[in-house]
Amino acid sequence: MRNSLFKPIKIMEQSWDYLIVLDACRYDFFNLIYSKYLNGNLQKVYSLGSSTIEWCIRNFTGRYNDVVYISANPYINSFRKVNGFKASDHFHKVVDVWKLFWNEKLGTVHPKDINNVAKIIVQTYKHYRFIIHYLQPHAPYIGYEKIIPNPGFPRPNINLREPLLHYVKGYRYGFLARNIIRLLSKLVRNNILSDENFWNILTMLRLPPYSPMDAARRALGKNGLRIAYYHNLMLVLKYVSKLVDQLSGKIIVTSDHGELLGEDGMYSHASGRVHPKLLEIPWFVVKNNRRKS
Repeated sequence: MRNSLFKPIKIMEQSWDYLIVLDACRYDFFNLIYSKYLNGNLQKVYSLGSSTIEWCIRNFTGRYNDVVYISANPYINSFRKVNGFKASDHFHKVVDVWKLFWNEKLGTVHPKDINNVAKIIVQTYKHYRFIIHYLQPHAPYIGYEKIIPNPGFPRPNINLREPLLHYVKGYRYGFLARNIIRLLSKLVRNNILSDENFWNILTMLRLPPYSPMDAARRALGKNGLRIAYYHNLMLVLKYVSKLVDQLSGKIIVTSDHGELLGEDGMYSHASGRVHPKLLEIPWFVVKNNRRKS
């Protein structure tokens, strides 16, 4: 299905000076609101992966000595290989914004911190290209004030196999809860349970939420979750618009993959899944009169 219906874009074969990556950004939501924040041309394209690591492994197959990667996502780090991908093997430099500016209260990296770091790095490495990777609109939904408190991720632990744990900060996951979650997760991976059934079982058993997205769904319902996602996208686009006004050169705004928000009983963005809402991503060329010197 991936090969016959979709023609995925290979980002390193495209022309750009700045590639701005919005983590887990769906094309349809982006199409609804981008014109409030950005001026340019939008195209629907297809991602090479349904998760960040799939996207990385399939796009970054060589060494790109002219690229500096500014990362809010701990899966893309300067320290070690994660699930088969070692970012430092592929780029001139990886800037670990996730390590420097993880917000303990929010359980994520705020887009303003990506902007602040990007401005410094762009001035420091003047003759390089840049990939600037925001964590939003990926959960937690810090752009939606109706989720109070807004449950996010614990601080990433680079020594773990999965540096960004699915668990939600502030909840206690005892031995029983962890094992039930592992068992149900395996049933989902084997297509025996849907995500929706999995999360409903956790709720019925009064166990902690599986993830920040699950916590938001419990608090707001499916429609409320989509509204929260929408607000998170608005938040990050507000900061992207501020950043692009200060950049000179060809700027692309895109995503690593999409997001499932309850379609066909599925949520989030598991590796290996093939679904239009996971693979359809924006490819937005910013109209920018400032040329790279």
